[in-house]
Amino acid sequence: MSTLINTGSEKKVRLFVATAWAGERSLALESWGEELPFRIKIVPDEQLHLTWCFLGHCHPAIIPKVTQILADATQVHAPIEATVQPPIWWPQASRATGIACPVEPVASFQALAKYLQNLLMPLANVSNQKNAPNFRPHITLARLKAFQRGRMNLKSFPLSGGVEQPWSVDHISLYQSQLTDEGPIYSRLYTKALQGKG
Repeated sequence: MSTLINTGSEKKVRLFVATAWAGERSLALESWGEELPFRIKIVPDEQLHLTWCFLGHCHPAIIPKVTQILADATQVHAPIEATVQPPIWWPQASRATGIACPVEPVASFQALAKYLQNLLMPLANVSNQKNAPNFRPHITLARLKAFQRGRMNLKSFPLSGGVEQPWSVDHISLYQSQLTDEGPIYSRLYTKALQGKG
């Protein structure tokens, strides 16, 4: 099943392709974060996702082309039986930008990421995105403030607890992100189930 929502605007829109995650947080970030000597911004449960491709600010006219690429992708790529790992400082404690759960198996995610990025990045004129071989699938749980990202060594603040969680990645979606003073607002414009044969 697929859906497409009209943005109703001719202004550029901020787009990304992702799969929503509805698992359980395995780390009590709210209480743990209060003990840190710096602030972390926790991602709301309804915004937890794995990003496949960030398209940036695009003209709405490309949306039908994007959704056709996604529809084609779902015909050749099968659902991925994945494991969500316990949270870590991401991408590593010595230059963290936030807290995230790595997702495995990496190779399965890289295959779909490569397919999408090869077709979508030229369409959206994106040139500064990490290419698929370096794609590290993850779900961001919290972010450091912008001025702290990549500048702090957090090895003295180890993350403890957390368990592995199974995850059936069975769809891909196109989202619009609207930036506000209170944080981003995500609107799902299109979604379709992965139907390829493994």
